[in-house]
Amino acid sequence: MAFPIQMNLVDVVIDRADTSSSTGTFYDDDFREPSVPTVREPGVTLQAQVNFSVGSSARRNRSRTGDDPQSRGHIVTTPDLLGAAGLTELLKGDRITSIAGAAFDLEIIEVRPESYLLGGPLLFYADFMDNTKKRGSS
Repeated sequence: MAFPIQMNLVDVVIDRADTSSSTGTFYDDDFREPSVPTVREPGVTLQAQVNFSVGSSARRNRSRTGDDPQSRGHIVTTPDLLGAAGLTELLKGDRITSIAGAAFDLEIIEVRPESYLLGGPLLFYADFMDNTKKRGSS
């Protein structure tokens, strides 16, 4: 059952992270453990609302595991919009390559279901930040 939710939707192109089709492992120096390489699937266009954070992206947020970099913003979408794009969920590690036709290189760092009603979430929030591996910093 769809509920009327007012959102300012734009096209967001997401490259999916897929570890199931990759072969072999490598040693991740950051986490000191074996890891499976990630293969990127072609971009999927999703309708979502995009909210950018105001302020410095160099600020740090406290967490139980230490200082985390502040996210650059988040996208908000609904299960119906995910289904229309042929997706069942967004995943940590997915990359946002385009927002409203403008090129970006952003990585989804956390996905949260929100606003539960009638057995499921009405919204999905996906926090993103700059792709730190590409620019060579952490």
